Amino acid sequence: MARPKTVGRTMRAAHQLKLAGKGELAMAVELIDVHTPKNQELSLIARRCLLMMLEAAAGDAWKAEPHRIAKKDLRGSHKAMDRVRPAFEELMGVWFSHADTLGKAKSTRMFHLLEGINDQDDETSSAFVEFSFTARARQMLERSEVYARLSREAIIKFQSRYSLRLYEIGAAIYCKRDPTWSGEVGELRKLLHVTPDTYPNFSDFRKRVLEPAKAEIAQLAEFDFSWEEITSGRQVRRIRMVFTAKPGHAALAAAEENDRHSVGRKPRRTGDVQQL
Repeated sequence: MARPKTVGRTMRAAHQLKLAGKGELAMAVELIDVHTPKNQELSLIARRCLLMMLEAAAGDAWKAEPHRIAKKDLRGSHKAMDRVRPAFEELMGVWFSHADTLGKAKSTRMFHLLEGINDQDDETSSAFVEFSFTARARQMLERSEVYARLSREAIIKFQSRYSLRLYEIGAAIYCKRDPTWSGEVGELRKLLHVTPDTYPNFSDFRKRVLEPAKAEIAQLAEFDFSWEEITSGRQVRRIRMVFTAKPGHAALAAAEENDRHSVGRKPRRTGDVQQL
């Protein structure tokens, strides 16, 4: 008799969250550290589509079967798929790497995330997209034991790709006994898919990446984060980020903001809302 498969905590949690129907999904932490061709930036819409696809597949993502997602869920308020199809091209190039062995020697195994995407030539409300994960990706999802619990509403509200990336990282860390991430600036840039020629000066990186991400996460997420810059001479060499759960009233305010229309969100964040 064949030994039954043992599905990890991530897929079990994804199944339960889908049954609960509260708009939450479980993302395997392995999906935080993805690679792109030539280490290019993964666009906001591509990352958002990937998370929506994971929500649609839920606890069945590890199974050797295609999954479906409604086109209207991917395109949001837009009536056409013109913004989403380029994102599909990006996602087909996403890959992973991990330590392995080949023969008796150590090796590095590389594999893609998606095996295929089948996009219907239909734009009606019932149209859908079918997608499937590669065998290696399914194995990774099946065995995953650690996940980040994400809010669907927050995912679709973030306006910065870096905010969304840091939201994923923070969601996986803030409930831990040690809710910190630390590493060299180059490691953080790679994790956030900030290419070397984008904001090469740390002052620009702080202004264009970290500060806007902190502002959006403070407004939309159930946690917040701060960072410490560790210098050597005049250069910032390392970053230490601390993710902390918000107190009840602040978490409630973030949930209420997620229910509000995006128009006026930035003025509400900066306190520039005019009283009529």
